[in-house]
Amino acid sequence: KCIKILTRIEDPYEILEQKTPAGRYLYKKYEKINTAYQEIYNEAKKALTKDKFLVHTYKGEQSFSSEVSNELLHFNPKKVIIVGRIKEGEVRMSLRGSGKNEILPKLKKALEGVNGYGGGHEYACGAAVKVEDFDKFVENFKRLF
Repeated sequence: KCIKILTRIEDPYEILEQKTPAGRYLYKKYEKINTAYQEIYNEAKKALTKDKFLVHTYKGEQSFSSEVSNELLHFNPKKVIIVGRIKEGEVRMSLRGSGKNEILPKLKKALEGVNGYGGGHEYACGAAVKVEDFDKFVENFKRLF
């Protein structure tokens, strides 16, 4: 529905200044989604320590794992980031790293012996692990750094 409305917007200020009913509708949608995102992001930031790793899981209707992990890495480029959403008995996660913190080869090794799967790029991956195997997965993953 939002995409259809977006195609009819003639000027970005319709949304930003909520000049039209369509603009007001889209802005309210944005506010709702942004509030949910900010809650998850702020909770994840609380997990920041001097440790090399930031691991955060959450439950929710919407998935923000990728976006939250990207933003956390942007502001903490020396960290290895794992942000996962708990859904249907799995932790579905986004893993991020930079510099010497390559993710993909370590992810593949960390998944050995746990009920899960994953893949992606050198520094940005996605994975899913059964909730009961998540702690073992994180332990395996950390040991590889």
